[in-house]
Amino acid sequence: MRQLSNALITLSILTTGYAHADEQNFQGLRIGGSLNMTGASTKNSNSLGSDTYGGNNIGGGLTIAFSQRISRKTMIGLGATYSNSKLTSGTGSGIFSGTITKGKNLWTAFVEPGILLGDNSLLYVKGGYAGMKAGVLDSSTDYTFEGYVYGLGIRSMVDENLYVEVEALQFKFNSKLINSETYNVKATQANVGLGYKF
Repeated sequence: MRQLSNALITLSILTTGYAHADEQNFQGLRIGGSLNMTGASTKNSNSLGSDTYGGNNIGGGLTIAFSQRISRKTMIGLGATYSNSKLTSGTGSGIFSGTITKGKNLWTAFVEPGILLGDNSLLYVKGGYAGMKAGVLDSSTDYTFEGYVYGLGIRSMVDENLYVEVEALQFKFNSKLINSETYNVKATQANVGLGYKF
């Protein structure tokens, strides 16, 4: 997670000096884009054995959400994301011959409670439902994988409307039995984003 550490340092530098005390900070509708760095892995098993395969992917994401202050220092948000990260997790051989999973169209629906750090930064945790389409073992058929996502992040206002954020997320999808083989897919994602609060 070295990239995440560097992003946090950059975020601190970008937002130093902006301290516009406004109770409307972070409240309301927001939309943002992000760079997604994802490490995906799949444990594939059948009656002959099992193995785990991994891969790294870079993609982009789009988030739309609404946040409301619930006390002087706390916020709650609801939203959804879409990412074009591929979540490709390795190429097998022998009894597992071909690309193990080729995930796409990754989406989440989430709840996001947070605590204000001064007037211009918000530390938040995120949890929700996640899904994607994925081909397996070079099949032309796409299957639906569903599961959950959780993580944390920090969002800082650059000015009245513009914000930057970094977050780390963990995805865990429910195991799926396809053609007598079981697929257990999970992923870790580091995101750096820029957005606009209306």
